[in-house]
This record gives sequence, C-alpha cells and structure tokens, in this order.
Amino acid sequence: MTVITCKITDSVLKNVDAEIARINDTEVKGFHVRLGRVKADGSRTGAYYFYYRIGGRSGFQRNYKIEDVSSMSSPAARREAEKLKGKVKDNVDVFAEREAREQLAILHREAENEKAEKQDKEDKETVEYLLLEFTERYLKRERKRPESAISIFNNDVIPQIGKVPLSSVTSRLILNDCIDLIVDRGHKPHARKTLALIKQAFQFGVDRGLIEINPIANTSVTSNTGKEIARDRFLNDDELKQLFMDLPKVGITRQVQLVIELLCLTGCRVQELTLAEWSHIDFEKRMWHFPPENTKSRRGEEKPHYVPINDEIIKRLKELSVQFDFLGSKYVFPSVTNRTGLPGTQPIDKRSVARAIKRHIRPDDIDEPKGRFINVAAFTPHDFRRTLQTHLSKMKVDTIVTEKLLNHELAGMMRVYNQHDYMDERREALELWANKIKELRGE
Repeated sequence: MTVITCKITDSVLKNVDAEIARINDTEVKGFHVRLGRVKADGSRTGAYYFYYRIGGRSGFQRNYKIEDVSSMSSPAARREAEKLKGKVKDNVDVFAEREAREQLAILHREAENEKAEKQDKEDKETVEYLLLEFTERYLKRERKRPESAISIFNNDVIPQIGKVPLSSVTSRLILNDCIDLIVDRGHKPHARKTLALIKQAFQFGVDRGLIEINPIANTSVTSNTGKEIARDRFLNDDELKQLFMDLPKVGITRQVQLVIELLCLTGCRVQELTLAEWSHIDFEKRMWHFPPENTKSRRGEEKPHYVPINDEIIKRLKELSVQFDFLGSKYVFPSVTNRTGLPGTQPIDKRSVARAIKRHIRPDDIDEPKGRFINVAAFTPHDFRRTLQTHLSKMKVDTIVTEKLLNHELAGMMRVYNQHDYMDERREALELWANKIKELRGE
C-alpha cells in the first residue's frame, strides 16, 4: 500500500495514481483518505477518515469514518475533521459519541415502529374485526342457522361499537352502548340474547389471542337485562274461536292467514313451514316431511320431522297450490315481492307472520275495535305450539305423542331407548285437534 502526504483536495483525489491507497492531509493532523482498488470500469471508491488517540499514550486509538468521497467534498470533510479534532482535545471520544447517537436513533426508530404497529393493530383489531372472525370461524361452521346471530351483530352491535379497538372495550361500554339501548326499547329477551352472544364472541377472542381477557366474562345477564320469564301464553277456546272469526276481516293477506292456520293445526315452527317445498308433501300417503336442514336441532344431531296431514291441513295446502300455481314455485309459501330474484324464487320471510299478527292485534287502549283488529290478547306464532300441546293434554293425549308432534327430544334415557315414532298416535292426535278447530269455527 502506497501512502502519500499532501493537502487533500478534490483535484488531488480526481487525479490520484492507482497505486496510492492512502493520503494523509498536511493541514489537519489525523485527517486522511483511504482509497480502494481501481475497478474494471475505471471507478474507484474512497472515504475520508479522522485518526485520533484519546486518553494519552496509555489510551486507545480510533479511526473515525467521516464520509464517502463520492458524497462529500474535500473542504467539507476537512472542516468536519477540524470539528472532531476540537472535541478530541476536550477529551471527547467522538467515535463512541456517534455510536451512542446512532444507538439512540435506532431505539427511537424502534419505539416509533412499535407505536405505529400498535396503532395499526388497534385500527385493524376492532370489535367488528372480532365479530367477523367469530362469524366465519364459529357461527357459520357450528350453528345450523347463523343468520339470527349475524343479524344481531349487524343491527345491535357493529353500528354502536364496531369501530372501537378491542384494547379499549370495557363491560360498561358494551352495556351502555348496546344492551341498555335494547332494554330501553322494551326488548329484554332480545337484550339477553345479544349479551350472551357478545359474551361468547369475546371469549372466542380470548381463545384466539385477539384479546387477553373477556371484558364481560363475569357480567350478569339477569342483572343487566332483567329476569327471564318463561312464556306461558296459549290460546283458549274462546280466543281460538275469535281468532278464526277475525282473521279474514283484518286485512292480513290470505297467504299469511293460511300460515297462521297451519301453524295452529300442525304445531310446527314458523321457519319449518315457510321453508317447506311441495316436494316434501306426499298427498297420497298423507305425510308432510320436514328435512333436517329446516328443523331446529343442534349441528351434528339433525334429523327429519314428519307430520301426518289430515283433511283440514290438506284443504289449506290445496288452496295454496291453486293460489300460487302461476308462479311455478317449489315453495309452499312463495314470496311474490322478492327484492332479489324473480317472484317465487324464494319463500316468504318467516318474520312477516309475527309482524302481521303484531300489527293486527287489538291495542290495549282501544275499547271498541271496528272489525280491523284480532280481538284477543297479544300472542306470537310460537304460542301456537304451546296452544296445541295444552289442548291435546286436556284431551288426554299422551305427552310423548305431543312431544313427538312438536319435534321435541324426549327427556332423559327415553331419548336413547324409546325409538318408537308414534306416527299412528300422532295422526290420531292431529285428527282430534282438527275436529276441535272445526267445532270452534262452527263448521
């Protein structure tokens, strides 16, 4: 390595011979340039350095790189070397000082990156993010019909607290902004269902590592939504008679009237009827088949339900067939006002039945309705199931038979050991019930 000593200038550097590898400056002691080998294209790298000793003869030596030759002019590099020389005279280890400064900058960048990542995580991992993951990974896989839960999220949770970061969610926020609003509307059963569902979703979040603790794990459903009171509503003889008398007069469509009448005659759930297809009905064998996917049961325990049909049921089914034959629909209760698709391509909305009943029940503050209300106390479509079971029990029908009619699981070990379908007994029970309805209707 060839070393020369001269004043370092841009001109010297530009014209330096290839064999020279180092140039020591004559004006600033310790200031020098190191040059690399000449490359095939004639280019050459180099860097300005400042050599110094700190701590006297017993101290240590440093070689401080100032900058690459390509990035700094020689006058600027000399000025920087003079500054460094002044600091060294004051016993400052400029190399250690720079390392400390660079380390501090690294720590600052890491802190900023960590802050940004945390913010990005908070922006991404919101309540809505959790509920969507819970929906995709649990509800849609484990629930037979997740639509109800999804509707609760979309209507009663996400609009209120969906954008809140999971790290900021508290039990008070959930109760104030979601549950209390539902309770204040007078829908306590819905509030209970919503709170239980949110609690399940947040526990899912804990299991998936999205949050550390479930903010409502110990929140009492009863304390915040009121005590659940089991419904005991059923329609007595007078109410059934009044119902069938008023139904044709109050403005409910004939299609919904027939749903209501068939709910009463069969004891089926609303969704079982509204999803029914003509292919499920065997008029020759007088049997109505409800496939597993249309019945209420736990996922993995699905089974079909069979309802024997009698003349009263068949009469109404035939009327439906004639009334909507022009649609060519596969559904027994086709929708004629689809928002998506052509009329008849979807069944009617199961909620339309409850809405129709609620709209046409006589309000408590009206003493003398003028033919536009059903003149019985408020009831829901589900109350027809309790009505059927109560009346059949009065008619001495075996409880097991009514449980089979309602598609309930038998209690205890009977569920395992009693595999008899009681189909003949079911048929007799529904015949008794149809005759009673005819009698109440005055037929």
